Amino acid sequence: MNPGCYNPAQQFKPQWAYATPAGSRDEIYQVPFSLNFTANGTLFQNLPVQLDDDVPFVLRAILFPNCGPFAGGSIVPALIRIRDTEGNPISDGLVLAAGAYGLSGFANDNAFGFPVEPEILCAPGGSILFDVQANSNGAGSSATIVNGGDQLTFYAQIMGAAGNGLTIQLIDPGAPNVALSAALVGGIHVQVTLATDGGGAITSTFAQIAAIINSTAAVAAKMGAVASPLTSVAVATAVAQTPLTGGTNGVAAILNGSLLGVKRFSECNQ
Repeated sequence: MNPGCYNPAQQFKPQWAYATPAGSRDEIYQVPFSLNFTANGTLFQNLPVQLDDDVPFVLRAILFPNCGPFAGGSIVPALIRIRDTEGNPISDGLVLAAGAYGLSGFANDNAFGFPVEPEILCAPGGSILFDVQANSNGAGSSATIVNGGDQLTFYAQIMGAAGNGLTIQLIDPGAPNVALSAALVGGIHVQVTLATDGGGAITSTFAQIAAIINSTAAVAAKMGAVASPLTSVAVATAVAQTPLTGGTNGVAAILNGSLLGVKRFSECNQ
């Protein structure tokens, strides 16, 4: 169905739709909506779609004609969770709001939707709430050091430009028999004190540095690290305080859709 060219004859009932109660009259109805949020990987909760305040709405299906538009006109999948007008979730968790067409790269093509079983009676004037989470269309901050063909990459745990404020520093302690350690200073500066042998030479490998960063809770909450190859035995050298760069924020996004169902009117007694 194309909600821009709606044909009531194509309307369907879910498997467990109930008969219209005596004394009531149902009229097929759809409620188009657009949810505005930021595509940065964050879960945005309780985005409302308000219903008409005249009569109850019986929700029977939800259709997502597309997810977008995003930067460059691309369509990015989003995850959603839905609550009825009483605040009760009508899905067990987050569900994908982009179907096969939406993932195929065809611009503005996404024929995804699902019936709601059983149908849900929604209060007049109430709001159906959506929780929405979309992949970031921004970029994360990082910094890389190289030794021969091996690399050690540090990356911000938070997506976007906020990660550009983090720094990494590898410190040569200049003393023998120092253990490898990592610390977070001032909430944004990661300092790794490199291990040394009995002669004061640095012994810490790329793989060991990645492991200490990822296993030190305060540091790992801000920054992660990965060695390439993962078992790299390349020995590090001191590195001055270096900022992570390249982080960009996600952009404003729109999730379009339609609630499909019926308006339920009370018949007047003659």
